[in-house]
Amino acid sequence: MNEDFILAFLICFITYVIHTESHYSSRKERKPWIPENRIGLFVAIGYFAWFYMMFSDPFKAVPDLITVVISLAVGIIGLFMIIFSAKAKKGFSDANKLATTGIYSKIRNPMYLGMILVYLGFPLAAGSLLTLASVLIWTPIMFMWINWEEKDLTKQFGKEYLEYKKKTLF
Repeated sequence: MNEDFILAFLICFITYVIHTESHYSSRKERKPWIPENRIGLFVAIGYFAWFYMMFSDPFKAVPDLITVVISLAVGIIGLFMIIFSAKAKKGFSDANKLATTGIYSKIRNPMYLGMILVYLGFPLAAGSLLTLASVLIWTPIMFMWINWEEKDLTKQFGKEYLEYKKKTLF
């Protein structure tokens, strides 16, 4: 197997471990391994490593044009969801109020859904089969994060959050 792919996968995996530990530490109200202001750097490194995985993937297929077009559309929709959710979160600075406007008025976890769409769309369009299969690793981790966050939000906002969950998807 290609050493570049293995290295990129390991970097991506390690950054997911660091990110997960950060989520877990914040739930347990303890200091994370990596300072909170550095987590974004590790997340970015993980995304670059994942992106590199696509191009160093040793198992390639040649998708037909329709698959490429649909897959690129899925990946681009995912990117826009990530961008819109980050923008909405940045504009929402009150931690004591539930974010329910913009993209959050329809989808509770648009960033995670966007990431899943990116992880499915772009590797499929590129014909990168192992990178596509890696979604089977990243998605359950994200579902764990979602579970933790939703428990915390239910604890913090109670009935307000439960009503919001009924009105939104994912």
